[in-house]
Amino acid sequence: MAISPASTANYDWFLDNFCRDLLEKAEREGTDIHTLLRPENLCTAGGPPQRFLQAHLRHLHCAAPLPPSASGLVVYTQDARVARKLQEDLVEHECTAEVTGQIAPAGLPALHPLKASWQSERRLRLAFQGEREAGIPAQCAALGLQVQTLRRLRLGRISLAQLPEGQWRYLLPWERF
Repeated sequence: MAISPASTANYDWFLDNFCRDLLEKAEREGTDIHTLLRPENLCTAGGPPQRFLQAHLRHLHCAAPLPPSASGLVVYTQDARVARKLQEDLVEHECTAEVTGQIAPAGLPALHPLKASWQSERRLRLAFQGEREAGIPAQCAALGLQVQTLRRLRLGRISLAQLPEGQWRYLLPWERF
């Protein structure tokens, strides 16, 4: 459940590709995510303009973390209700995985409880409930597939859509997970 930024002091954001590139850079330099959430990285396309305040950076928690080898949609929030909803197994996650190798005869149904389909010869689309990204490479390896890249595209009804890589944006007032 997302809260309208206009009606409360709690703000929700999501980020693209910060886990892999920018967080590794921040760790090397001894900084944290707050230094990466800057007004110059704010993507304002697609919604009403939102004024950036330093108060938006206080008490942020990563509500939907990714494994170190993955990239894509990450949610930071100040709202405990949003964090709780994303950490429960009620929200569907959608990822794509670039894979190599030959699939075992058991095929994609062996990835259950993941819903899997081929997007191309090298790309799998995976949908699942809860946080299972960390186990995807092991499940694919059991079928003879090596995961090269894993990218989260969607959490519930919120997707990366046209958010540029390395950018972040506020959750819009009408958006819900």
